[in-house]
Amino acid sequence: METISTLIQMTPIAPFKKNPMHIINSKPNNRSRKSELLDELIQIARSPTEDDKSQVEWKNFEKKLNEYFDDQHLYSCGSSAHKRRRKFFEQPDTNLFCPIHHAVLNNNLFILKKLVDGYGCDINISTLDYDTVLMLAARAGSIWESSPKGTKPEMIEYLLQKISTGNEKAINEQDDEYRTAVKTLLKATVLHFACFSAKDDEECLGMLEILYKKPKGFDNVLVRQGDSEFIRQKDSDNLTAICIAARRSFEQSVGYLLDSYQCSQLDNCCDIELEYGVRSNNEKILEKIYLKHKNCCSQEKNTYKYLLHLAAKFNNNRKVFVGADDSKINDEFDKVSHIINTKYCKDAWDHISAEGYTAVHFAAYYGNNAFIQYIINKVKNWKEHICLPTQNSRKMNILHICVEQSGSILSPPENEKEKSTTIDRNRKYLEICDTILEFKPERDPDYVKELLEAVDNDKNTPLHLAARMKSEDIFDCLLECGGNLNCSNLKDKKEDYIYGVTVPRNWLEQTPLFECAKYSRKSFMEKLLLPREANSSKWKQILDRLKDENQNTCLHIACN
Repeated sequence: METISTLIQMTPIAPFKKNPMHIINSKPNNRSRKSELLDELIQIARSPTEDDKSQVEWKNFEKKLNEYFDDQHLYSCGSSAHKRRRKFFEQPDTNLFCPIHHAVLNNNLFILKKLVDGYGCDINISTLDYDTVLMLAARAGSIWESSPKGTKPEMIEYLLQKISTGNEKAINEQDDEYRTAVKTLLKATVLHFACFSAKDDEECLGMLEILYKKPKGFDNVLVRQGDSEFIRQKDSDNLTAICIAARRSFEQSVGYLLDSYQCSQLDNCCDIELEYGVRSNNEKILEKIYLKHKNCCSQEKNTYKYLLHLAAKFNNNRKVFVGADDSKINDEFDKVSHIINTKYCKDAWDHISAEGYTAVHFAAYYGNNAFIQYIINKVKNWKEHICLPTQNSRKMNILHICVEQSGSILSPPENEKEKSTTIDRNRKYLEICDTILEFKPERDPDYVKELLEAVDNDKNTPLHLAARMKSEDIFDCLLECGGNLNCSNLKDKKEDYIYGVTVPRNWLEQTPLFECAKYSRKSFMEKLLLPREANSSKWKQILDRLKDENQNTCLHIACN
């Protein structure tokens, strides 16, 4: 039979009219036979599993496939022919899904077995999102719905036979590129997806019991050590399956995974799992994770000392108190913070983070009013913790932090959604200011005065910072409270004492009124000046005498 060079395929089709060979680009739309065969295979993989039609379609497809490879590679045989067919089956479609991925997603076990067992397709080949077939199976509802509750689906049973922690041979078996099953599960395991996709704790636990079972000889240290590596694997977000289960408050699932778990200093899972134990807002989950890790490397890093900082940062948006006279008040406070404070680390309030922040400063920074309410109502020396400045160069107190964070948005909102987000953000910090400045008979107002008169490293009081920001509500709150308490950071009070106008002063001898002029806060200036227009001649004298260190008046600052 006359053979023709592959270079001729680039010429017009006319020379091949009399040749019985198949033409690669013979279609008007320039679709190759190879592409058409791949489309046909994917269509078969998407069809219902284990039906006669699927098997007939596979036989017809396999016949076409053999004809195609016989035409393309006349003298190919044996291992080389098998290798070419396997590479064909492992090529992705336009969505970067391979035929085995489509077979798993559509619960087509017949096609999956043909591809894996018949042609040796790589069971660990992943999608663009690094999903393997086992990960896809964990999320495919059609697979789990196809079998009675509590029984293992045939698809899952087959995949676990190929990839399983109890099957050492399947794990260590390498393909032609020297890849093993464990090495290719780089971004997430099936346990991650089970914890992520389950509707509730009960369903998640059922999936975990099917997907993961303790291997024989688990009491042996070496066996337990090797098996724990699978549970400790992290996804692309650096989270273990325990972290995801804790984040969703799946108490039973967390306990099930921890029972088959052994800590290791190599992968540093202790810190991240303790963090998500705190973030779960569930004291029982935190208790399980803490007991597992309390004697491991996390204590060498003093992670347990900063659990209260994590609670201040993440455990927000909770109702801490139903009401002042509610009989259930003891059941409503922050239980996670309480158990950390009273059981795990009794001196947690005194620990300083790398940023120079205590747990109270963290709560103020992240707008956690619930945490502030907890410390005021449940901690004995709460005034000391509330009034303590940050242990860094800025020396800000809790009010400084709230005011600064309320105006930390760099650009103005562009639409209604961003505008509402900005309002919600400001409201968080306003609530903290209201909580701290609230007057009650059992409280000493001196601590409020101390907070309002406190200065940072630039001698700015909280009202100075509020005059720069755009939160008018916070400015009103501080101005009213400071005026009622006659606050001033000057040792010798002047006759023309006016809070916000003549006092307090920063290192440039500027008052909040200067800050309003500098940052064009017209509405803020009106609140400071308009109520005092009754005696305009005296008022004019006060403003003329009001000068900063450089002898500039407010008018000079406004004109600059």
